[in-house]
Amino acid sequence: MNRIKIAQAVNDAGASVGRGFPKLVEGSSRETLIAWLAHNDPSGIYTDEDLRAEGEEPMTLDEAWKQVAEGCDYSEAPPEPKRALAWARFTKGDWAGFSGAEKFPNGDEPLSAELSVDGRPAVAVCDLTGLGLYVEGEDSREGQDGDAYWSFFAEYRTGEQKLQYALNAMFALASVMTSDELRKLGFTKDGER
Repeated sequence: MNRIKIAQAVNDAGASVGRGFPKLVEGSSRETLIAWLAHNDPSGIYTDEDLRAEGEEPMTLDEAWKQVAEGCDYSEAPPEPKRALAWARFTKGDWAGFSGAEKFPNGDEPLSAELSVDGRPAVAVCDLTGLGLYVEGEDSREGQDGDAYWSFFAEYRTGEQKLQYALNAMFALASVMTSDELRKLGFTKDGER
């Protein structure tokens, strides 16, 4: 368990929600960790007295660090690496899901690839009409459930030039993206124009 990283995650989270959270460091005492836990979850049972009243032993220093890590949603798992997308020609299943897609002028099938946007599963589709992303569970309308559509917007471009811009954006996409990264590439979420 990396106490330095946990302390940094806790301190970052505390700074984002306001003052009052005890600042943690690698050598924080058991008592300081318990104070953080009690501040983070006032209805929780963390103090020695509360634990004894429940018939449990007081937490050890290691147990307190584990509780803190859980309390700030810290994970030692490395972030998902960014990889180039694996584009593939449309299958029959893709045509069923994206029936509005169009073949390229030479008759080639549209292309699709799976990725993640802000931690949500998404599918990228490149066809004659352009490049778009369908993000599961993220609707473009406030408070609505469903999928959001992001389109690549190449303003003032037509024909071959628009396709070239779309291809550049297509190859800039990675397996893991954020909304901000999509906007920087020229994508616009429906309803944001």
